[in-house]
Amino acid sequence: RGGGGGGAPPPLKMYVCCNRAPHLYGAANDPDQVAPTLGNLPADEFWHHLERRYGKNPELQKQSIRNFVFPLLQADFSLLERYRSSDETQRP
Repeated sequence: RGGGGGGAPPPLKMYVCCNRAPHLYGAANDPDQVAPTLGNLPADEFWHHLERRYGKNPELQKQSIRNFVFPLLQADFSLLERYRSSDETQRP
């Protein structure tokens, strides 16, 4: 059962994250053609489309939490949506 030994208990959770391949970034390749970008939306539209895409998260229903995480999530989406490969010539 896995390496490492030392008698440590196995992890309780595993978090996995992924993104599209670099050459598939951008609104043109986004499967969501209703709102292919979220990083540039005002808060009310952002939350509407985020929930439409990913479902309602009960932890994000409090306005105080939304006010806190909105700029962070908006910045993350904006960064991902504006990404451009540093070497465009090697795209398949």
